[in-house]
Amino acid sequence: MSFPTEQELWQQVAGTDNLPRGRATTRRLEEIVGAADAAGYEEVAASARIALMNAYRFGREAAKLFAPFAWLLKRYDAGPPWFSEFERHHVLWMYKWVTADMLDFPEVPLGRIESGLADMAGRYAAAGETDAPVLGIRYAVAVHLRGYQAAHTDYLAWVRAPRTELSDCEACEQSRRVRHLAARGRYEEAVAEAVPVLTGESTCDQQPHRMIQEALIPLLLTGRAEQAAQEHLRGVRLLREGTHTYCYANPLQVCARTGRLQRGLDLFERWAGTAAATLEPASLLVFLAASARLFNGLVGAGHGDLPVTPLPPVDDRGELTEEAAALVAPGSVAEVSS
Repeated sequence: MSFPTEQELWQQVAGTDNLPRGRATTRRLEEIVGAADAAGYEEVAASARIALMNAYRFGREAAKLFAPFAWLLKRYDAGPPWFSEFERHHVLWMYKWVTADMLDFPEVPLGRIESGLADMAGRYAAAGETDAPVLGIRYAVAVHLRGYQAAHTDYLAWVRAPRTELSDCEACEQSRRVRHLAARGRYEEAVAEAVPVLTGESTCDQQPHRMIQEALIPLLLTGRAEQAAQEHLRGVRLLREGTHTYCYANPLQVCARTGRLQRGLDLFERWAGTAAATLEPASLLVFLAASARLFNGLVGAGHGDLPVTPLPPVDDRGELTEEAAALVAPGSVAEVSS
């Protein structure tokens, strides 16, 4: 059996750089990983796995991150001659992803999450890295377990720590700060924190659409209804393939809060198929909660007989799937919201 040459595989990895996010790209990278493994080209296999993890992370397939990361971590520990600063940086960077993303899956035991966080902290310390990224993940775990108010001390420890090369970009960290401030009712501070990203002063390829979704409710609740409406329209236009499912929730909430119920239903029908296909149960739950609020508003306004477009089947996710299936079953708004 013949295999592609090492150079051909490097070219194939590079050829995926500009492909659109989605299942076609992840499938292509999976094929390259398989070919590199079969031929024994570990350096190419590592680079392909790094690209594959990016594709999974931003293609709503975070559940698949753990296997390629475990392979990379084993090489990180072994330190083969080809393992360079490039691979080292990505392993430490992606440690944030795999640790935080465990929170999205209710089947992962708390002890596994806590041990993952401890292992991340130990590896950062052993690598001579300061702890701001670790504190950011520790804060995320605290929010997940105890809520924003109880996690405020962890939040302060994170935001007061000096940023490092392994910190998320400034714009994405600002989005997290806006979410925390809004959750604690500090809406004016949340709006002020959002401004640099909303105006384009601070940005990345995940912005401003994520910040827009975080800022919508603070804008609305501080009397900036016109700006909230403008950002709502801009945010809906910017939502795209690979966007995390939770980003679809706040536009639905804004429609429910402002009485734009038909608009909210239109958006639900546009996004529900994408949401139902997510492999991230926690993000799906956020979308479902916002949808339920919208449907309750429709029923309360006497529109319970509006039809809801049926959705495609979803993968088996136990009890959460049953809730999702009930929400997206064919029928009327009244049936969905009951």
